Amino acid sequence: MIYLTISLQMLPDNTKVQPEHVIEDITNRVGKELRFQRSLKFLEIVDVLRRTKKGGYIRSYTVQKGQEIMSSLQQCCPLQEIYYIKIGIKELYTDNNRVDPITLQKEEAADCAIRLGETLEKVRTLKRSQVVQVFDGAVKAGFVQSFTMPPVQTGELDGETLRRILSAGSYLISQDSPGTLRLLLDSWLTNESNGIHALGPSPWRGVQGAADYMKTLEDIKFARSVGGRISRLLFFLNYMELTKQEQEAHFQKHLPEVKSIVIGRIADAYYGSPGQRTTSQPDNKVKHDKVNGYVRWARWWWKLAGTLGIGVVLVCDRQLMSAMTSGKFTNSTIDAFVTYAIYTRPGTVRLLKLLEPAARQLMFGHVSSGLIDAIRNDEFGLLGRTQLSNTYAEDGKALTRKQVDSSWPTIDSEQAALDKVTEVLKLVPHDEDKSLLDLNSDCTTSFDNRGFNLS
Repeated sequence: MIYLTISLQMLPDNTKVQPEHVIEDITNRVGKELRFQRSLKFLEIVDVLRRTKKGGYIRSYTVQKGQEIMSSLQQCCPLQEIYYIKIGIKELYTDNNRVDPITLQKEEAADCAIRLGETLEKVRTLKRSQVVQVFDGAVKAGFVQSFTMPPVQTGELDGETLRRILSAGSYLISQDSPGTLRLLLDSWLTNESNGIHALGPSPWRGVQGAADYMKTLEDIKFARSVGGRISRLLFFLNYMELTKQEQEAHFQKHLPEVKSIVIGRIADAYYGSPGQRTTSQPDNKVKHDKVNGYVRWARWWWKLAGTLGIGVVLVCDRQLMSAMTSGKFTNSTIDAFVTYAIYTRPGTVRLLKLLEPAARQLMFGHVSSGLIDAIRNDEFGLLGRTQLSNTYAEDGKALTRKQVDSSWPTIDSEQAALDKVTEVLKLVPHDEDKSLLDLNSDCTTSFDNRGFNLS
């Protein structure tokens, strides 16, 4: 038995119920095309499916003999609403049943792919319930031996998630970012001239630093600001180094256990150690969940920074993180989001990367001359009218050239974030007092990403 699994993209208007005679006609067309596939050799079946995908009729296909996958061509970053159809057909040509197969010439294979594709286009116009009706009818008529609709695979996006991704894309640069940064610049310069971190004096290192940053980020208004976004980046750098320190001190422990220990220490510092507590406390699970929530949000910012550029924390809209959290983003959704941004908003991504050196210095408390020029040069600075106009024009051209249902290589935001964390830690200014790891001593250790992950 050969099993063919194909994915079809739903048409935008996919709700009209077709009359019964239309369903019968589509069933017959589907049945005849699939029955013809039975008369082909295996490699010719694969060739027809490959041509059908190349023609844009299907988004992906997998061909199995029994349980063994023999050929597969999957959709990259499917930013569309799709569904899967799995069909079982019995070959007419086998070692035990030597019916002469049909041999297709190149032109005949192309025609076969077009016929199959045009038939599947008819299927795409149907509601899901009528798709089931068509293929159940093909089974009953003996055209095919079996039919199922596998669930949408992990990482595929339903229509609502896709709409939220498109919405989040509009928040990558705030229209008010130049004015907002201009209002903040004087206070940053004043702080730095007084010998403290440009964003404020709060220490961010160690377990207590992590707990203090959690308390600071409870202020929603601050959490959505430039300072709040940079605080999340620092919080995660600190968490990573605390975990690395614990892992090296207790190398015999597995990473999940190490992370649990670090989370527990931060929770104790946040809620107060047992001897310091004067009020009733939530149980450990609740406390750990709270810390894990802050780690997760901070990790998300590093995924954006690692793929789009750290400059995103300077100029994105306050609503970006809200759009991601209310949109119930998952790791695969973030991968799809950053992939969408990179391929459809190249001007925005280029600007975010140009702002990265200034954003990185601000993260460690320094206001660079480049940042000052970007903010104060209204016309030709990185955030000036000319640059922003060019950015939006470049994005607009990309959006007209590329369709949202295009196939793009998926960006691995997890690895990109880890690479960026590693890069930034190597660039920690030498005048930062002691190590990120320093809890009770002056020891320092190096950081690398071998055998470590962000999860």
